Amino acid sequence: MLTLTSNREAPRYQKDVQRDGQALYLAIAEDVKTSHADGCVVGATGHVTTAELTQIRAIVGEDPVFLVPGVGTQGGDPVKVIRACGPNLLINVGRAIIYAPDPGAQAKQYTQILNDAQGGS
Repeated sequence: MLTLTSNREAPRYQKDVQRDGQALYLAIAEDVKTSHADGCVVGATGHVTTAELTQIRAIVGEDPVFLVPGVGTQGGDPVKVIRACGPNLLINVGRAIIYAPDPGAQAKQYTQILNDAQGGS
């Protein structure tokens, strides 16, 4: 379920709009939980804060998968995302890899960043 995007219009439609006395993105997170959805989409750029990512994870629980676009070309911080979202996470790094002079090397670099952030190797 699309929960919170990181485009510049997100605050107007997903944060400022209220449903049942809470921001729409939090109400959607509640829907993810109550409907037992497989996961949710949350953005990774500066328009989405670490606190908001942590808040969504706290509501939906540990099981739903987070699909997180916005890392790479759009400037999202993969370390911030991993630390805020915890396990069950799919980080999409597309354009930063496919348009790199050496896509394979760029993919390996992101793999290392993501592994280091998770404490792996």
